[in-house]
Amino acid sequence: MVKTISAKEIAQKVINHEDLFILDARNTDDFDDWKIEGRNVKVHNAPYFDLLEGIDPIKDVLPKDQEIYVVCAKGGSSEFVAEQIEEAGYPDVYSIEGGMKAGVNI
Repeated sequence: MVKTISAKEIAQKVINHEDLFILDARNTDDFDDWKIEGRNVKVHNAPYFDLLEGIDPIKDVLPKDQEIYVVCAKGGSSEFVAEQIEEAGYPDVYSIEGGMKAGVNI
């Protein structure tokens, strides 16, 4: 089972200007409307439906030496994508619990 992190914990990391890599698995329209941003935040959008067959389309953007945080709208899709990334050999992958919806309540 993939590791999880709360929206509150991610928000604290952003506030603390930690280096973060976030993979946003929402569709591009939602991503363009609202995304996690911060001084040291690198965010990449790869819609969940593009990753159903595997993570090959995004392997070249995933950092091997950094934690990867996967977010979606409510938490389900990010868990699936995070599991795929972990199975591909990336050791530090987290799904953000509750997704972007949870972030609204911080």
